[in-house]
Amino acid sequence: MPVIEADSALQRSRPQQHFSCRPLAARGEHCCPDFLTERRTSLNRTVRLQRHYERVWSRPTEVCPFDAGPVHELPPGFRLLCAPPDAKRVLWTYATAGLSSSKRVPAIELHLFSPRKSLGLVELLYAVAHYHCNGPGLDWAHTVNLGRPWLDSSKCEYGLVSRPYLDGPDLENCSDEEGGVKCYWLVPITADEVRLKVKQGIDSLEDEFERQQFNYADPGRKSVAGASDGEGA
Repeated sequence: MPVIEADSALQRSRPQQHFSCRPLAARGEHCCPDFLTERRTSLNRTVRLQRHYERVWSRPTEVCPFDAGPVHELPPGFRLLCAPPDAKRVLWTYATAGLSSSKRVPAIELHLFSPRKSLGLVELLYAVAHYHCNGPGLDWAHTVNLGRPWLDSSKCEYGLVSRPYLDGPDLENCSDEEGGVKCYWLVPITADEVRLKVKQGIDSLEDEFERQQFNYADPGRKSVAGASDGEGA
């Protein structure tokens, strides 16, 4: 399975200049009918995905504002959602909505869990979303170089695109008139864990996760691969 790390997702998405997120009409630019149709279709999917998340998670979500970087290169209806902790799940949840509207890459959405609210994770998911839409595309079992620790000084600087084991097929599978969407879990992992997956396959890595009962939400967790994380990937 691919390990996408020639340039990190974060490095590729960071702008050389600020891009305005105001509507095209407000900037005096021409809105062609095809763009308006694409925008309407993308927004419809985003709304359906938000409802899908809220139904499965049984809690409301809110949109995380973000207007830095080349956000204009994402699908026009793209949003990043956040769900606060509740009695059922004591973690913050961040999820893409509308990522799957991109036609040239696999139709996926991504979510991750955090022990606290973090604007840095909003930026990180925007970066991964931009990489997915404008790079080779991500899919199940792929890994992506995040370009930095996912939180604090964590040794987890990669993301594994995994099935959403905490929520099962009910979350993973979503469909509308535009087609099917896979909602995957982005799990922060270490360089050693990437190497284990490359050498032995994702099943071996996930077996280690289960055997060692790894805490996916702990930024300070140790690698389950049992080697020094200081070695090069």
